[in-house]
Amino acid sequence: MTLALHGIAVSRGIAVSRALVWDTALKDVPRNRIDKKSVRHEKRRFENAVKCVSEELKELRGQLTTESPAEFDALLNLHDLILQDPILSEEPQNHIAEKLINAEWALMMQMEVLMDQFSSIEDDYFRERNSDVRQVCERLLKALRGHAMSLPLPPEGEDEDPWLIVAQDISPADMMQLKGRRVGAFVTELGGATSHTAIVARSLGIPAVVGVPRVLEFVHNGDLVVVDGKVGGFF
Repeated sequence: MTLALHGIAVSRGIAVSRALVWDTALKDVPRNRIDKKSVRHEKRRFENAVKCVSEELKELRGQLTTESPAEFDALLNLHDLILQDPILSEEPQNHIAEKLINAEWALMMQMEVLMDQFSSIEDDYFRERNSDVRQVCERLLKALRGHAMSLPLPPEGEDEDPWLIVAQDISPADMMQLKGRRVGAFVTELGGATSHTAIVARSLGIPAVVGVPRVLEFVHNGDLVVVDGKVGGFF
């Protein structure tokens, strides 16, 4: 049986590839009540996570070369600005103290507030920046859990068959990990014509379809799939 899904075509081209699924960290987030004695500890955990992600972004910017798409530097800088903004770097700490909840729960609470604010903006480009908020929060969540931002990557080498990356969303930092690896196409559940996936995919000349509902429910690692970046088809 052939399954056909449809999304928004954002980068032209057709690819027939094996799927490599990138799962999200924004699920099964621990939500625990804490006592007042634990507030300082949870705040310190969050502060350390912010520092860790700041160093990660700095390191990624240092890896940019003259051959890197020009968009990468601007997008990584945007993520750092979001990270350092008090509305994200400090407000979750207030939630920890006032609501007596763990750092992960406080982070998710603030992420929802910020994403609601961006979603209410009429301008398409600025409304889609809620994806940047989500991506920064995902990095923070992984730092809180003590997990590196590592993702399964296609094998290196020109002789390797290209893989198709399927994800909820793909950040600029995620894409940087694909340097030197063959990618046939990008498919995401989220995003629109001005999402980072769309912008970078067009820059790299890689077919991409975004905004494909429930794609992670239907596609598994190794599935042979076809992506049509002209009409937004995914088969």
